Amino acid sequence: MILSVVKLLAGIIARSGAMISDAVHSASDVFSTFVVIIGIKFASKKPDKEHPYGHERMECVAAIILAVVLFITGLGIGIDALRKILSGNYSELQIPGVLALIAAIVSIVSKEAMEKMVDHSCDEETEKQIHDCIMKNENVKGIDLLQTRIFGNKIYVDVEIQAEVSYTLQEAHDIAEVVHDEIEQSFPKVKHIMVHVNPASEENE
Repeated sequence: MILSVVKLLAGIIARSGAMISDAVHSASDVFSTFVVIIGIKFASKKPDKEHPYGHERMECVAAIILAVVLFITGLGIGIDALRKILSGNYSELQIPGVLALIAAIVSIVSKEAMEKMVDHSCDEETEKQIHDCIMKNENVKGIDLLQTRIFGNKIYVDVEIQAEVSYTLQEAHDIAEVVHDEIEQSFPKVKHIMVHVNPASEENE
């Protein structure tokens, strides 16, 4: 919020349309934060009859709302800039002052600092813990693939494990079920696990 106000004032004082538009963009980030907070409250609701897969998709709805707001705002700024260009009255245009450059530098540094505070993916430690949890199962001979991603406040896991070639389809299925349940029970934030079973490679047999 402070960054938005600073950039807006700098844009007005330094006569920089780009800085004013960036201030609007930062303000949209503030708006998105409140939308996400509301979205998380809805997304945390347990599945019900109408929403058997939960309510995480509420964040997608919030993203669409934010996209529309940004589009309308950007369109308005763009039309105003285009109008000034087509008018041909360049003598009325003023060169942005140094304050706009300073505000831009402050914005870059602040944004980079905030980016470091945001976790966009499952951290390496959690992924390692999931890996170790899977390998504790004596029927799992190896892991060919382990991918994790965060959607909302939940973790989604895709894993390909190795099992003995001699196992029947039912036995391989049972191993996948055990791995699925162990991950789900050990990691409450995991929303969904997709387990695929591959035949063990010769070096692991």
